[in-house]
Amino acid sequence: MRFIENLKEGLQVKFGLNETGSIAKTRTISKHFGWLGFLGFMGPIIYSFIGWSGSLAFLVFFGFFAFYFEGKMSNTLRDERFIENERRAERIAYRIGIMIIFLALIGCINWIEPYGYKAAYTFLITIIALDWAVILNLSYGLLYYWDKKENSNE
Repeated sequence: MRFIENLKEGLQVKFGLNETGSIAKTRTISKHFGWLGFLGFMGPIIYSFIGWSGSLAFLVFFGFFAFYFEGKMSNTLRDERFIENERRAERIAYRIGIMIIFLALIGCINWIEPYGYKAAYTFLITIIALDWAVILNLSYGLLYYWDKKENSNE
């Protein structure tokens, strides 16, 4: 029984089929949702008026720019090459994101004494929010670049 399940799963990946047996494609989404990325500017604007450090978490909305790349790849066949490129792009994006957070933590520790806890807290919120946006944009951007590059070679 387990052999049949493994065989079925392997055939689904090889021939781009989803669980129901139909062809697996990426979701259809408009690339114009990428305009929502400009909501990220709300963070510095609110921070300048109110002075609340938590408002800088709005910088994560810059991650909506990734919808542009996802929209450009709408209805793309999810074959082995696409899945491999998707995993590779996510792996690179997460690796860069973890390095940014690690360096930010080192910088934050060094900022506590000369600038105080509020400056370190503000810096940390800003870096983590921007890092999350970078991870989203980088993973979808790399996936789009590799998919377009490999399709042009064929």
